[in-house]
Amino acid sequence: MANNHNLELSFDTDVNLRDRFPVKLGNRNFQLFIGMITLKFKLNEETSFWDLAHSIYGQLQESLENRDHFLYHVVNRLFDYQSPDYVKNLEENGNLGNMLNFSNVGRYPFSPVYKSDGFDDIIFEKMHAYGHDWSPNFAGYFILVHSVDFMSYTLVCEEQEENQIVGERLFGYYVNLVESSHALEKDYKLIDFHSSE
Repeated sequence: MANNHNLELSFDTDVNLRDRFPVKLGNRNFQLFIGMITLKFKLNEETSFWDLAHSIYGQLQESLENRDHFLYHVVNRLFDYQSPDYVKNLEENGNLGNMLNFSNVGRYPFSPVYKSDGFDDIIFEKMHAYGHDWSPNFAGYFILVHSVDFMSYTLVCEEQEENQIVGERLFGYYVNLVESSHALEKDYKLIDFHSSE
């Protein structure tokens, strides 16, 4: 990131819909019910890490209150994927509709025990994420955060060497920033982290 350059970024984050329907589903079935929220923000190297975190959190809360996560499926059903503007945008962005997706798999704070009425408790011992077919269908890069007893991270990207190099660098930045965030001072800026890498 070049100093004094303002970047406008967006990324998708998945939302577990299981308990957001009018009738909560709980853990009575094992189907995957997700919606999606797109978050957008501006930053440069002078951006405070905690200001950025608060901005993202605020957008996330507002989107959840507005129930934007349910719109994802409606928009996908109604969207004209053949429109000239969309096709042009895809061509300019390497045929990707989105570059980055964050998905949390598992509970945080950690709880490997899932209770359900009428069934024995389900206790997770391990969680695995595999495959690369999600990319580029949903995004160029996926960062999956799974939690059983601790945070575990998985990067999913296309197999081309250039994608893997970019993905590994992005992944390294993300993991290092998340794992060190608890110790960051209030005025810690992104340039501080960038220059330490």
